[in-house]
Amino acid sequence: MSQSFNYTNRALISPKDAVIRVMIPAPSKGGEPRSIQFTADTQLKEDYDFPNDAPLVIEAYSYLYYKRFEFGTVGKPGPVPGAEPHLEADGWEGLRFRLKVIDPHHSGRILGEADRLRPVLLRPGLGEEGGAKRPLLSVTSRDIGQRVWMLEFELAGPTVVINKGNPELRQRMEAQLYRWLVFPEVMQRVLERILCVEGIEFDGAQPSAEGWRGDWLNFATGLFEPPPAPSEEPKEDRRKWAEWTDQVVRRLCERHNAWDVFSKAFAEESGP
Repeated sequence: MSQSFNYTNRALISPKDAVIRVMIPAPSKGGEPRSIQFTADTQLKEDYDFPNDAPLVIEAYSYLYYKRFEFGTVGKPGPVPGAEPHLEADGWEGLRFRLKVIDPHHSGRILGEADRLRPVLLRPGLGEEGGAKRPLLSVTSRDIGQRVWMLEFELAGPTVVINKGNPELRQRMEAQLYRWLVFPEVMQRVLERILCVEGIEFDGAQPSAEGWRGDWLNFATGLFEPPPAPSEEPKEDRRKWAEWTDQVVRRLCERHNAWDVFSKAFAEESGP
């Protein structure tokens, strides 16, 4: 039987038995759709000893967001007809999901759980995008006063927050014209945060970071080379890492011909 237990006797459900699919409709002409629907494909009958009438709960969450959905039972999973689960359009990219199996005879007791589930994305005309691939950067929008955009660091990684005062701004910020105005600066700030602020450990000459920090360092190393190993001079290390970050951003822009792409997009938007 392919199940395991933690110290609470709660069955640990394999991610392959709890697949979340987020359906992302095409943006409307005036901006993003108001909500985004998701489904869950659960396979809990054969490899687990859960009662068929055990209720299922799905929780969508991030550092600043939480929403709970009832999702039928083990024997008959699914949303209540006419009440399909929806997510707010703003902020869905950084979400993770948690599936819980509740004891039908003891209110509040959790029989099994799958946590930190990354959704499979379904985009119109593109099919599925694997949920196992972790994005380097999340983008969301909300009211941030007079700021146009800002960079936040959450548990799941860095997020670009775009002012939601104009519903079309988010789409424009993700287009070629604005992407190259924003992303190089974001990359520089993220790498400096990892190396100069958080103090990543090194294993020999290689930084030993996991999670989103490791993803960013691996991406940067693929563009240039590993960052200089630390010495006994913290001030000198910060200088070397800042110079290394400058080189990484330079290589990124050169590889993607950032100025040429931006200039072309700017000319097309400006018109004759």
